[in-house]
Amino acid sequence: MDVNRTSFSTVLPTILRDITKSHCIAFDLELSGIPTNRRRGNDEGRQTMEDRYQEVKKAAEQFHILQVGLTCVEQDDDKDRYLLRCYNFNLSPLMLDDSLDIERTFSYSSGAVDFLLSHGYQMDAPFKEGIPYLSKEDAILAKQRGMLRWDKTSIPDIKIKPTDFKAIGFMQRVRGEVREWQQTQEVRTIQPCGAERV
Repeated sequence: MDVNRTSFSTVLPTILRDITKSHCIAFDLELSGIPTNRRRGNDEGRQTMEDRYQEVKKAAEQFHILQVGLTCVEQDDDKDRYLLRCYNFNLSPLMLDDSLDIERTFSYSSGAVDFLLSHGYQMDAPFKEGIPYLSKEDAILAKQRGMLRWDKTSIPDIKIKPTDFKAIGFMQRVRGEVREWQQTQEVRTIQPCGAERV
């Protein structure tokens, strides 16, 4: 089942249920590139699990994960068979929320693109229907930038020129009203027409 940004929240409970019922789970990634300096593994030319992990880790750090494939495998003892439930998640490299103030740079290797296209992968799927996400680093950066936006001490003071008589007059009037309020603590409501009522 293809899961996109629209269906993700409604399908998630089913996916979590399938994961908890699984005897094993297969995990697959489609990346926008592959490492160019592939290690061939041990002396016999075979990759160990550690070699493969390091290769995929390096690719995931250098390139973008376009799609995550998840296959939940449940053993049906009564019928002596396995039930497979497959889910594909396209991941969007785009930040759909501009308020997070995060910009991503991503790259593609021609070999990976050629492989994906030859196997029918729709290269626009991550952009059109991919699920947005934050990496751990993105989340930390978004939180730091959000805190800075809330920190009013980082906002510079307004500098008023001595020749800006209109601004100086406004500032003196407001300060006078604040001092008067502090002394009387009188609540006044400003009417839409501009008339004040006590």
